[in-house]
Amino acid sequence: MHPQQTPAAPERLCQHVQALESLIAKACGTLDAGLQVFWPAVNHMRNGLSEAHLTLQLAHAAQSAGWCAYPEVGSQSFEAGHTRIDLMLLKPEESGSSSCLALVECKKLYSVEKAEEMLQDLQKMQRLEFRSGFRDRAQWAEAPSYAIWLAFGFSESWRTWWCAPYLYDNGGAWDRMHHVLTKDALLFGAHSLQAHHPASRAHHHVLYAIFPISSVEDDRAVKPSAR
Repeated sequence: MHPQQTPAAPERLCQHVQALESLIAKACGTLDAGLQVFWPAVNHMRNGLSEAHLTLQLAHAAQSAGWCAYPEVGSQSFEAGHTRIDLMLLKPEESGSSSCLALVECKKLYSVEKAEEMLQDLQKMQRLEFRSGFRDRAQWAEAPSYAIWLAFGFSESWRTWWCAPYLYDNGGAWDRMHHVLTKDALLFGAHSLQAHHPASRAHHHVLYAIFPISSVEDDRAVKPSAR
């Protein structure tokens, strides 16, 4: 099922979100193809794929599409405790398209503790102070900015909940994640990988969500997508 579109959203916003979703889809496709050749997780019963695969493949997809990719970007605010995020993607301004940036955090989502960490990651991305690192600060000062969650889910039930989240734990981490997905996300969905460990028929699912930061913060719409 393809992402639903929201006609009321600004054209520029739609273009950027669609471009980011396309990068995620491409990254998942490349990851899936590679896993058909080799499965890197040794103990498939206890250890799923590392989230580093998500970071690597999204960075590769972005660079192939003309974006700049920067892993382990740190906050330039001392008060933030030198916080780092997994990946920053930048799309320089071109003829017919404006500049755009995205901050990315990747996780393996398998417990309420990991759900809590993802919520903290979202806050971290929304508060990260990094713009003074640009040589041309004027170009990027008002650039539309996004925060992206990427996570591995290890069962069909995880994918089902993510694509149609519902209240679950009486105000706990799952309920708060439900809130940010349904109220704050511009787009969320899942890609199901066809590859699996030779000794297991269980499939991994790549869960994703795109959130606004800075100049696009007020243009919010929910568009769940699943594959």
